[in-house]
Amino acid sequence: GQKPFKEMRNLMFMGDQTVCVIALAKSPIKTFSDLAGKKISVGTPGSIAVTVAKDMFKAIGILDKVKLSYLSPDAGAQQLKDGHIDAALAPGSPFPSSWVELSRSTPVRLIEPTNEEAEKIGKVLTYMYIQAIPPNKAPGENADKPRNAFFWGQYWVAKPGIPDQVIYDIVKVTQEPKNREMLGKVMNLWAVSGPEFGPTVKMGIPIHPGAAKYWMEKGVKLPPELLK
Repeated sequence: GQKPFKEMRNLMFMGDQTVCVIALAKSPIKTFSDLAGKKISVGTPGSIAVTVAKDMFKAIGILDKVKLSYLSPDAGAQQLKDGHIDAALAPGSPFPSSWVELSRSTPVRLIEPTNEEAEKIGKVLTYMYIQAIPPNKAPGENADKPRNAFFWGQYWVAKPGIPDQVIYDIVKVTQEPKNREMLGKVMNLWAVSGPEFGPTVKMGIPIHPGAAKYWMEKGVKLPPELLK
């Protein structure tokens, strides 16, 4: 594998993604540990989903006990419906469109990690955090209630050598209300962009001095450990 890449500085939060695992509602699978001995779709070869899935399963001690199937979300949904696999994992917004379509004809269940599983996975995948999917945000069993899933934040980063003033100007321009609104219409991640740096504390990604200057001028309290 590659060594950790350290040459980056954080500018701003750009929305989050989830890692969801689903099974059919009639399945006995209710926790991540229940996946042991099961066949699971984890995404296409080379995708981030495969890496995340393997790391998660290794963290809870079931990597050598699961049977991985390398399918796209679309193919995984169909295979799950047909009974050829037991569960499917996919990153992204909850849920992929193919999972939403599947839920219209076949009851599905979002597999929620237990507190113990969440703690073990969080120690290995430090960029992840548990958060509730709001009621009626995604289909499936208990869709009218909050359901826990793993999330990770997406961030706009830059090389540390970029001049502070350049970064300051970039952040300022993109965060001006009229510009932010326009960018949000092009890509919805801009609509939720901002100074949410808390989840990156465990990863130790410093905030670029130019970005830090802008946010502090706006009265944002930044994590001191990220100001280097």
